Amino acid sequence: KQLEICSIYPVGITEDSTFTLFTPHFCTTKKVCDEQYNTYPDHAKTQSFPSHKGYCDSLNNKFDARLYNGPQEEKVCCHPKGITKMPNESKWDFRTFPTYAKYVPGLRASVHCELYSKHVCLGPHDMCPHRILYKDWNEAYPMEAYHQAYVGVKIPRLQFFHCQGVLVSRQFILSAARCAYHNYMKANIALLGDFQSAIVGEKYSDELFTYIIEHHRLPKRNETYFKRDVVHEEVILFKLWRAMTFSAFRRPGCVAYLFVYSEYPRWLDIDHALFTGYGSQVAGEGYSPTVKRFLLEGLLYTNERCKGYYGINDTTNINITGEICATGPKKQFREKYDYPPDIYEAPWGPCKLDVGAPIVTLLTVPYCQYDIDAILATEPLHCNNNRPNLFRRLQPLTMWLEQQIYKDDFDIFGFDLSWPTCDRNNWQFINMTYVKKEYNQWTV
Repeated sequence: KQLEICSIYPVGITEDSTFTLFTPHFCTTKKVCDEQYNTYPDHAKTQSFPSHKGYCDSLNNKFDARLYNGPQEEKVCCHPKGITKMPNESKWDFRTFPTYAKYVPGLRASVHCELYSKHVCLGPHDMCPHRILYKDWNEAYPMEAYHQAYVGVKIPRLQFFHCQGVLVSRQFILSAARCAYHNYMKANIALLGDFQSAIVGEKYSDELFTYIIEHHRLPKRNETYFKRDVVHEEVILFKLWRAMTFSAFRRPGCVAYLFVYSEYPRWLDIDHALFTGYGSQVAGEGYSPTVKRFLLEGLLYTNERCKGYYGINDTTNINITGEICATGPKKQFREKYDYPPDIYEAPWGPCKLDVGAPIVTLLTVPYCQYDIDAILATEPLHCNNNRPNLFRRLQPLTMWLEQQIYKDDFDIFGFDLSWPTCDRNNWQFINMTYVKKEYNQWTV
């Protein structure tokens, strides 16, 4: 009950062919695990890589935000047979895990990140918009903002969207904490899917109005085991009134992804990411008809380029990973990625109606999937220019996000192990850890 699950893979189906059976591995100290029995089947070998097994070590797992006192014993990701020393004929195949099961930080989000990527398929058609990567910098391609959401209030004779957010699961939208209210009215409605898609010549659309029924705020810092980090603004989770069905035009972004392979599977380097928002490119003119997008360079908010806007006054602040200050990329980077030289002459940058929108990175693994780096959690000081803006990072919050999002949603009953229907010549959906072509045989 106290051990955390660090690996999960299918091993068969029940005799009546109604449930897929899974085997978990658990984090335990190295001296407890008998390596003779700590084995993986061939189809799950990637989970035996040192880079994956190392996630039991809190120092190597960037999503582990717990405080530990003193040195820790070396841990390994161990097959239950290696822990219990049970006979070889013992079965470790489960059709479900207990509700009290614990998981290594980042595992649940990583599994779902790969499952979400399959929704880019519309039957045999690959609907990923990134055919020419990161060109036409000012305006997003159709379907490029599949993760984007509006957050608003609805009362008699009034419906108004005052913020944005990002879809992160079947029933949760992540946004800025200040979006919880607008003029003392509680946020209670959301709009997802493409917006005025006919303007950009899109043939399909999948808009969805839905109601917000719960606001999930971060707990007080002194009541949690999270490492302290000084922040100016926080994020919030909005729970929707019912679980939604995903499509190629409306699917979640990833709140975390555990990379098994050593190469960083990103199109851009680690310090740069893509911002998407519906805020108007002209200050004070509401929303734009299509998503605007632009690249931002992430900096510590104590950086000289940012300090004038967000200085640090807390001398006890040791961990400053909770926020980043994002601004326009430097000239060298713009030239490398063919950024238009006149990009700053036009209205550019986040505006007040972009609060709650994400800064994301396009992953190569999983295919055509966004990894959410941070949320614009405070209103921009200056609308539509390249001055720095403050973003709340998700990495220190991953454990809390997983606890909220997957408390009732991480149910292996619902795992769809079927292979994506639009994988042409086996080159798009590659190098995944938890979704593999071999697993298709256990689809029920």
